[in-house]
Amino acid sequence: MDQMFRVVAWAAVALLTVLSLVPGHWRPHLVASGHVEHFIAYFLTSSAFVLAYRGWTKAVLTALCLSSYSGIMEIMQLSIPGRHGQLSDFLISSTGACVGAALLSIVLLILHPVES
Repeated sequence: MDQMFRVVAWAAVALLTVLSLVPGHWRPHLVASGHVEHFIAYFLTSSAFVLAYRGWTKAVLTALCLSSYSGIMEIMQLSIPGRHGQLSDFLISSTGACVGAALLSIVLLILHPVES
């Protein structure tokens, strides 16, 4: 099962990359707000990573890496026609990554408590 989540997690990163770096008119818009799209995309990606690579340390690493990744994507968008890198997009994406990692970690802890 972990292998399936790993494939999903890395496929989500690939999809984030493509959707972040294509020209603006090529990117599909699924909801009215770009901020909602950013939050959901990074929330789901971090959730997949937490399911694939279990543990608090890996969840924190996931949140940090995806937050950094979202910043890199925003910077790269500055050179793509029809795209714009924005601090607000970075903050929303990072929030989605952190909330997804934290929430899924808590859910997993509740469903599978660590025995002492």
